[in-house]
Amino acid sequence: MKKALFLVGAFIIAASLTANAQLPGGAFGLTASYAGEGTDVSLLYVLSPAMDLHFGLGFSSTSIDNPDPTPDPDATTTMSVHASLRYFLKHGDVAPYIGGALSYASPEKDHSAIGLQAVFGGQAMLLKNFGVYAHSGLGVSMSTVKITGGDRKTTWLGLFTGAVGAAFYF
Repeated sequence: MKKALFLVGAFIIAASLTANAQLPGGAFGLTASYAGEGTDVSLLYVLSPAMDLHFGLGFSSTSIDNPDPTPDPDATTTMSVHASLRYFLKHGDVAPYIGGALSYASPEKDHSAIGLQAVFGGQAMLLKNFGVYAHSGLGVSMSTVKITGGDRKTTWLGLFTGAVGAAFYF
């Protein structure tokens, strides 16, 4: 086990030494990330070496083990779409960034949510066209649930929201 961890660590260090994080404007890529609310896959476009734009789809599914054979009313499957922008504060193999995102989710037929998030994070380029990233930030989500007799509206403010992911550029 120690030998495998050493080899993985040596590979990451060697890959980091050969990386070049300066991406030209006009490059495309794909990202995959995980946040507390689910996973998403995004298409990204590098606007300039300091800025990239993401358009993505998200998915999450929650359920509760219920010994009763009746369906769980709290189980949900959520699909979402989002757009986000990242501005890199410096260039290099490890680059900090700030960014923002706008999202729309619809977990159920009569439920929808719009979210807005501001983040601070960093991306480490392990290879010339592959990097990993993590960010944390603040988010607000406004949701509406249609119920008999009117709509129920909820606003959620999330402190320390975050995600980890990987980006592949081509």
